[in-house]
Amino acid sequence: MKNKKINFGIVCLFITSLFFSLPLKAQVIIGANDLPNPSAALDIRSNNHYGLLLPNLNLASTTDATVLAGGVHVPGMLVYNTATAGDVRPGVYYDDGNRWVRVGERWFYMPSFNLPVLLLQG
Repeated sequence: MKNKKINFGIVCLFITSLFFSLPLKAQVIIGANDLPNPSAALDIRSNNHYGLLLPNLNLASTTDATVLAGGVHVPGMLVYNTATAGDVRPGVYYDDGNRWVRVGERWFYMPSFNLPVLLLQG
């Protein structure tokens, strides 16, 4: 009986040491049986048949934080707004910590103009 307890203890110690010796990673990959990109916490791969579906929210305004848990802005939160209300319209928005910003809203396009060119003939 004493030998069975010792053997059981040795087996448990061996299994526990085996688990602690395995390399552990916090990264997750979805859609492939491969190693995730080391710079990504979440690596999503697709074979051209799937896309990423963002959570759909109905924002009342760009300052509306009531749609989030706790009613507090979360910097980096990415959602798709389905409502047209106040200063929001349907589209992808991210939270900058103070308000919702529509993706593509802060782009600057340089206006084009023509300059006259003088041709000097000599």
